[in-house]
Amino acid sequence: MQKLNSDQNNVSNLHDNYSTPTINLTEEPTMYEPTSTRRMGVTKKYNHNNKKHYVNVQYDHQALPRVVRIFSDSKYGTEYADMCIDLSHDITERLQTYGNPEKSLQRMAAQTPRRSTGEPTTIKGLIVDELLKSFYLED
Repeated sequence: MQKLNSDQNNVSNLHDNYSTPTINLTEEPTMYEPTSTRRMGVTKKYNHNNKKHYVNVQYDHQALPRVVRIFSDSKYGTEYADMCIDLSHDITERLQTYGNPEKSLQRMAAQTPRRSTGEPTTIKGLIVDELLKSFYLED
């Protein structure tokens, strides 16, 4: 077996095909990690675009929103009900990506399509706006 000196070792590290490129973000993602299997939560009913929705928001131990579930009055297995599940996963992932969920909510609110009155056109936009008003969905 041949022994490598330190110069040869450094050269081999420079040609590593598996090194990852450095990405400069304004804020590095700090993933949320749950510490227990039980979470505090709030459920509230919303009527949006003539559809009834139940929104469940669950909080971490610091009482910050981390999980959002949207349930519609549509039949289970329909396209709209599946879209609500997809939106739930999207909002939850974005809330868990950064340590501060308020920044994620502000980013989502900026991307929300709105009517000329400023009202959101989607249930996702409504939920984001409501969470920005109050993390606990208070009136």
